[in-house]
Amino acid sequence: MVIRNEEGLVLASCAKKIPVAYSGCEIETMAAAAALSFASDIGIKRVILEGDSLAVIKALRVDVSSLSPIGLLIDDVKSLANNFDELSYSHTKREGNQVAHGLAKCAKSILNLVVWMEDVLS
Repeated sequence: MVIRNEEGLVLASCAKKIPVAYSGCEIETMAAAAALSFASDIGIKRVILEGDSLAVIKALRVDVSSLSPIGLLIDDVKSLANNFDELSYSHTKREGNQVAHGLAKCAKSILNLVVWMEDVLS
């Protein structure tokens, strides 16, 4: 995950290894929950959550519970939305966010979790 400010500068990023085999949608949804939790923990109040899974972004945008296999994970992400003053969802193709894609590749070689943060968040 990558947290950027209004100018697009990276404020914080995180890579986490997921040791069990999950589907792409499950991983994207777990990453969305982790990103919102991380953003909330560091005091971010206005968020645009970007993801490269159109199915996950569409599921997050609707106000009904999902009966899909990832429905409970989607509900977890939606419950985290209450921590923010503003939250919107944006679909971005993988090619559109090379930093996040690079972090996902990096996660394969770490033991558990790596976090990078700037000294001062604005």
